[in-house]
Amino acid sequence: MSRYETVIIYRPDLSSSQVEATVAEAAESLKKQGATIVKNEFWGLRNTAFPINDHKKAYYALLHIETTPAVMKEFERLLPLNDAVMRFLTVAVEEFEQGPSAILRENSSNEDELGDVESLSVDLKTTPDEEVAA
Repeated sequence: MSRYETVIIYRPDLSSSQVEATVAEAAESLKKQGATIVKNEFWGLRNTAFPINDHKKAYYALLHIETTPAVMKEFERLLPLNDAVMRFLTVAVEEFEQGPSAILRENSSNEDELGDVESLSVDLKTTPDEEVAA
């Protein structure tokens, strides 16, 4: 069986739960055809690199799929028929990336940086006299 990495871009006017349900439906349809979903990541609402159908934001999802080329071809044929899907890209890969994807690692590092800023702002609220007294 071949390995594929698919990123699907969904319309931003949907709710987050609707997009997650649509991704789950796509994964179920692949499983019914004998595919294995190795990883299913929901990246959430993100800015697009350029406007797509006059939208500057979109929901992104990543699927790691092990299946035959015929099943993948049929999946790619059906994806554009879903009105929620704006774009998608499928790439055949030798092996899957272990752990979270680069996008999720980037998001978690940004959250860590924000946590550092919050702790810094708390430290700035104390005056030097209070630090000496402590």
